[in-house]
Amino acid sequence: MSYLSDVSQKKEQHSARKSKSDYLACELDKIYTSNEYTATAAEGDSLNLAMAVSYLLLFYKGLNVKILDMKGISPLADYFVIADVQNSVQASAIASEIAYQVKRLQRQIRGVEGGSESNWTLIDLNSVIVHLFIEKSREIYNLESLWPHAIRITVPDAFYYNSQNSASKYLEHNSADSEKDYY
Repeated sequence: MSYLSDVSQKKEQHSARKSKSDYLACELDKIYTSNEYTATAAEGDSLNLAMAVSYLLLFYKGLNVKILDMKGISPLADYFVIADVQNSVQASAIASEIAYQVKRLQRQIRGVEGGSESNWTLIDLNSVIVHLFIEKSREIYNLESLWPHAIRITVPDAFYYNSQNSASKYLEHNSADSEKDYY
């Protein structure tokens, strides 16, 4: 591979990453500020945050995403978002992206537990706690069974089908513009 083709390939990868990141930030902003998920002002934006995190999880290929309404059941958080991941590297990458996006939304992160060797990563966002399990660990811990009375909130089907497909369409549409921003 020649030097010029290597530079060109890196430029394309950078442009695609930047555009994909821009797309994700735009979608998360829409979900976080939407009135669709919050029934009353008293509920605050906790459900919107849980929905935005769910979208992000699906965008980064998280599996079996569930949202539990923990209000009145647990003093720890209003919502639990639970998902499977393929491995600890994916869990770490998703946890980093959640932390980045939540800070971008000007929300506070209490902490992240679980490391690169862990089968369970927990991200405490104050009113929302995110649990990322390597698939077999989720079966062992079975958090959903600990709170059988918690209301299960449906993650919109559009989150499953739009996260990657829409990003690809966005990239195709903005590929000419993204090259301008490289240097």
